[in-house]
Amino acid sequence: IFYMCVWGQDNVQEWGASVGHLWRTTGDICSPGHASFDRMIDNFYGNAKYPGVTGPSHWQDPDMMVVGMEGLTAIEWRTHFSLWAMSAAPLWIGID
Repeated sequence: IFYMCVWGQDNVQEWGASVGHLWRTTGDICSPGHASFDRMIDNFYGNAKYPGVTGPSHWQDPDMMVVGMEGLTAIEWRTHFSLWAMSAAPLWIGID
C-alpha cells in the first residue's frame, strides 16, 4: 500500500488513485489529546466532497480516528466510527 499524506492539497482527488492507494483529504483532525466533534465533522465533509474517487484499491483518508480520545462522548465516538465506515475511510486509530 502506498500512502500519500498531502492533506487534500494539490488536487489529490484527481491523481491520487493513479499514483497510490490512500491519500489524505483533510488537515489533522486534532492535535494529540484534543479531540473535537466539530473538527471531526469538518473532516468528514471535507472527505465527502469527492465521492466518486474512492474504489477498489484506492481510498480517501479524512485522518485517523479519535474514538476513545478525551474530548468526545461515547455517542460521538460511535458517530465518528459510523461516518468513517460509510465513507470507506481507513478504520485505523493512532495510539501514542
